[in-house]
Parts: sequence; C-alpha cells; structure tokens
Amino acid sequence: MRLFIAIDLDNTLKEKIYNIIEKLKTADCSIKWVEKENLHITLKFIGETPEDKIESIKKTILKAIDGIKKFKLSISGFGVFLNMKFPRVLWLGVKEGENQLKTIAERLSPSEKNFSCHLTIGRFKSTKNLEKLTDILKKLQLDFIGETEVSQVVLFQSKLTGSGPIYTPLEKFDLC
Repeated sequence: MRLFIAIDLDNTLKEKIYNIIEKLKTADCSIKWVEKENLHITLKFIGETPEDKIESIKKTILKAIDGIKKFKLSISGFGVFLNMKFPRVLWLGVKEGENQLKTIAERLSPSEKNFSCHLTIGRFKSTKNLEKLTDILKKLQLDFIGETEVSQVVLFQSKLTGSGPIYTPLEKFDLC
C-alpha cells in the first residue's frame, strides 16, 4: 500500500483554494493541478508499505500527536520548489499553525529537521506561460486565503490511476 500522513482540510477551505486554482488555470501553463478533493498538507510521505507495518505506523502517529491540542491553521502566500527559473511544485503557504505542523512532522521523522509547511496545488510539467502565471499570482493578493481548525491527523492510502491519484483515509487520529 502507498501511504502518507497528512492534515485534511475542511470543504470550505478546499473550495477557496480551488477557486484560486481555477484563476491560475487561465494562464494556460503546463501544470498538473491538484484536484479539489485531494487538497491536503502532507506531514510525512511513507510510500509503498507492507500491510503488516500499518499497526506500527499507527503507533508512531499516536506518539507524534501526543499532547498536541486542536489548533487553527491559516493559509496565505505562495511559493515554488525549486525556484521560478526551474519550477517543479507550486504551493500555498501556512501562516498560523506552522509550529504545530512542524512539531508533528518532526516527531514522525526525527531525522528530518527541514520540514517545509506547504500545501501543494500543482506540479509543473514545463515552464510554458510561466510569466503569465506569475502575473496572475501577483494580482491575486494571496496574503490570507482562509483558515480551518485542525482536529485530526489522517493516515491516507494513495492509489495512482491514469486520471490522477485517489486518496482514501485509512484512519483518523484526533488531537487533544
């Protein structure tokens, strides 16, 4: 099973983010956009995992969220990985809630101290119409996109299909 651990977003916030994606699509860039129902914040990508390891992963998640209270998460700003000359991923930033996300992510992967709080909205296939996209991003004023309360961490299964990935929650873990 292909697994990852993430924060799911409420439908209101997903709708706001998807409205932004719809505006960005007008740039006609070569980007594979994340589907509205798949919008999330990844805390740890696990990858292909034998079923007999799932119980161990669940225990790790419970340890990682121990003592973490529900918190507010706000989305604002945008960025790209690697950079605007060689873009690979277009993302939205996390403002409020960043410390809690980093704490959980670092507990899930103690050896990884460079967790970057972000919400992927698209993956670049090429740099076609990049200038037009940049202009639209500047005009959108993404200082504050929306917020939600984070009350759970979710273990997802990801099935890759020809039309895109399908994410299925395997288990949800409540915060304090």
